[in-house]
Formats: sequence, C-alpha cells, structure tokens
Amino acid sequence: MSKDFGKILGILASIAAIVGTCVAIIALIPAFGQWVAIINDTPNIIASSTSVSIATVPHTKIPPTNLPTFTIAPPTKTLVPTEIPPTNTPTLQPNTGLQLGQTYQKGNVAFTVVSVDYEIAGGLYSGTYISINVEVKNISQSSISFIYGDPTFTVKDNHGIIYKDGFATAKGRTFEDSIIISAGDSSGLDGYLCCGLAYGVDHSDASITEITFIVENLSSIEYAEWVIPINH
Repeated sequence: MSKDFGKILGILASIAAIVGTCVAIIALIPAFGQWVAIINDTPNIIASSTSVSIATVPHTKIPPTNLPTFTIAPPTKTLVPTEIPPTNTPTLQPNTGLQLGQTYQKGNVAFTVVSVDYEIAGGLYSGTYISINVEVKNISQSSISFIYGDPTFTVKDNHGIIYKDGFATAKGRTFEDSIIISAGDSSGLDGYLCCGLAYGVDHSDASITEITFIVENLSSIEYAEWVIPINH
C-alpha cells in the first residue's frame, strides 16, 4: 500500500510541476504581447523618427535648344590665269647707229630713212650729189605740224665734212620748210628743189666711204642718226 501511495505522490508532483509551468506561461503572456507590439511598432517609430521633409521642386520645362546650323561652303574654284598673248609692238631702235631702211620712233613720230639715190646734176647745179629719201609717219591721234630743213638735217662724211641742202647751198641760201601730217598718215620730205633731201656729197670720191645722216628737233624727235655706206 505504501508503494501505491508513493506513485500517487509522484503523479501529484508531476501535475503540480505542469500546473506551475502553465501558470508561469500564462503570467508571461501579457509581457509577450507588449513585446510583440513593440516589435510591430518599431518600423513606425523608426520611420517617424527618421522622417525627412523633402521639398517638392516644381518641374521647369526647358525649351529645346536649337541645334547649330552648319553651312557648307561650295568648293572654291581655282582660277587659272588666261595667258594673254603679247601685243605686237614695233621694235624701237636706238637713236644712234641706225642703218638704211630702219625706223626710229619717238612720241608722235616714226621716222624712216628709206633709200639713197646717187645723182649727177648738170647746168647751174652741175656736180655729183646724193638724194636721201625719208618717210615721216604721224602715229598720234591728231594732226601734227613741224618745221624741217637745214636746222633739222645734217650730213657728215667719214672725213668729218658737214653738208647742208646742196641746192640751197649752191644758191647761197638756207633751206627751211614746214608740213602738216594728219593722224595716221605718212609723208616724204623734199629739199630745196624736189625729189628727196639733196646733199653735195661727191660719191665718186672713193675716200668717202660712209655718211652719217643726223635728225635733230623734228617734232618729238630730239636726236637720231643713221650711218649710210656710200656705194661707188
């Protein structure tokens, strides 16, 4: 019987332990509920404590930027200079050492010694002489006039002898004349009588080998000379 009483005491002790445990658990339920509430409210507390007021910035509409316009320049054309052929201009001879047939040009006048004639005169003008044939051209745009004669023309032979107009000299006179030449025209010049400019050079004298025909102060020509050989 004592054994059964001991079992009963063991069972009662177990029941008491279970009941105590249950009572403890029941006592902890309110605290557990508070703990759960705290956990549930923690995000709100954190959110409320860390909440930052963010200002709302109104959106400003920015107009589109006009893109730059690029102008493409047309290709530059390289101009090749056109070669202009040289204008044919008369070759100007020097004013000394000119030869028979050559032209001297100065200003508005072109003067040419064309040829030389070898003459023999009879009568009052008997003797040998040469006749120099010249041509004067007006190369200006208007008429020109000038005086010519003994003051303008001189002949000198290789001995240094000076000759003036032969027929005028034979009569003891000085020859001088004037002429008008229209623009672009040409004219020959005659001496005291006719037929060119006559000078008493004895072309039969073999020692006279050449003459120098000198033109001075004729219109725009200040000085020019032609060297002419004498044919025997």
